[in-house]
This record gives sequence, C-alpha cells and structure tokens, in this order.
Amino acid sequence: MDTRNESVRAQRESLLTILIERLLHRGYQDLRVCGQERYEGLRPDFIFWDETDIGFMPDASAVKGGIPYIFQVETKESLRGEEAQRRIALFSAYARHYRRQFVIVTPEEAEDEAREILMRSGGDERFVRVVAF
Repeated sequence: MDTRNESVRAQRESLLTILIERLLHRGYQDLRVCGQERYEGLRPDFIFWDETDIGFMPDASAVKGGIPYIFQVETKESLRGEEAQRRIALFSAYARHYRRQFVIVTPEEAEDEAREILMRSGGDERFVRVVAF
C-alpha cells in the first residue's frame, strides 16, 4: 500500500470529520455528506456542467439561514491535480450562478494555494471562500 496516498486519504477524512462537527455545532441543517457511512443515503446533489458534460459531487452540503452551502475538502496534494481544479471551477461557477456559497476546506499549509486556485477559476468573493483547519 502506498503510504503517501494513505496519508492523504487520512488527512481528507480528518478534515471532513472536523467540518461535519463544526457544521453541526454551528446550527447548519440538511447536512449531506459524501463517503461517510453515517450519512449513507444523504449525499449532496451531483453538480453538472451542461456545456462541458462534466460533473462532480461535493464532499458535503448544508443549509444555514436559508442559504445553501457546498463544501469541498482538498489537501495540499489534491489541489495540484487537474480534477481538483475542475471541481473548484465548477463549484465556483455554480455558486455564482445560483447565488449559493461554496467553501473549500483545506489544511492550513494549503490555504494560500487554495485561495489562488479559487480566484484563478473566476471565484466571486461574494459566493466563495477558503477555510483552513
């Protein structure tokens, strides 16, 4: 087994667990999480980009104060991949178009890189942000 990949997977799981705890503690509702046994059957909606036939499911979604949020967990390593950059571009455009909030969750050491990728993808600061744990 590749210990580097296992380490990245463990970091993603840890960030997702922290995110879920914080969302629940802060009163978010209709929490849906991808890849967590506890939330089986309560997955976020798949987001599809008609013009390109590309779609992804965010790691989590929730609602607070009537505002829908989508959350994507990215590690320093995953941010460097093309697929992560396509996800970020899609979720950013979706948030802007539908007036939702898109939040990238990263470890602290990846915060600046995530913010840069988000802004390069056309992220509108009214609808997107980066949160680091």
